[in-house]
Amino acid sequence: MKQRLILQMKHNLKRPPRVYVYSSGKGQTQDAYGTFPVDDPAQFDGWDKLDQDQAAELRHYIENLDAIKKVLNPELLRELIDYRLRLPVTLTQAIDDIDALCHAKGGALSIYEPIVTTIVQQLKIAAAKLDGDDKQKALSILTDLGFAEYSKLNMTSQTCAVFAELLSIQNKVEKLRDQAKVLFNKLKTPSYETLAGMAKGDFEPSKWLVASAIEVIAHEKVDVLRSALSADDIFLLWGKQLLEHGHSQQEVIKMAQKFELPVLVDRIKAYQPKAVKSAALKQ
Repeated sequence: MKQRLILQMKHNLKRPPRVYVYSSGKGQTQDAYGTFPVDDPAQFDGWDKLDQDQAAELRHYIENLDAIKKVLNPELLRELIDYRLRLPVTLTQAIDDIDALCHAKGGALSIYEPIVTTIVQQLKIAAAKLDGDDKQKALSILTDLGFAEYSKLNMTSQTCAVFAELLSIQNKVEKLRDQAKVLFNKLKTPSYETLAGMAKGDFEPSKWLVASAIEVIAHEKVDVLRSALSADDIFLLWGKQLLEHGHSQQEVIKMAQKFELPVLVDRIKAYQPKAVKSAALKQ
């Protein structure tokens, strides 16, 4: 997205910072459109002064602020800094175009909350892989952020992505039922309408259902799946569930070959299901 606005944050010791919205012109051509406190963007009243592209840019900025509030902590809005993310022009254009379509229908395209959530999850995963003092240092850093609990990973966006891809597959309900029966001995799977709701995040699917959906997609669109999920995502949503359900490590490693992700295989090799851990402790 071409920068059409200057969004300047000014700090105040007693009150939350305020964001001042200007045109991107320089000198006398720079217009002031309004201001709002960083923790309450609804106070901005200059929307009628913005053209379509400027309004889209400001919406993205506000969605970024909302993501920080929801995923991290509202207090962290006081210490925001730009962190450069480079994207191809075709992708940024797709973001702009789909955002415009959503906005025209009264909806919203939220890309910042999944981005921030994924960053936090990757930090947790990386910390969990470390050993000894390094692991303790990493956990200490996460504790300071309030994100030390590895078990609290939020996989909602990844789960929605899985079912969104599943919807594009022919005979999806039948194929999902077959995999659920083979992998988890489950005889009943949701209807198409329920799957569509899961793709939108309206319903929370069972872990075995997510793993079964990934298996279906992996047989038909493994490249798409690799682009939508990281190796750690696939392990947590698919590999871990198979291991916990009693599939042997060697069996799951063999099944994982189709993903062509060495990191995934490493995660499977290193993981001990709860039942195995309990048995080891009793010996």
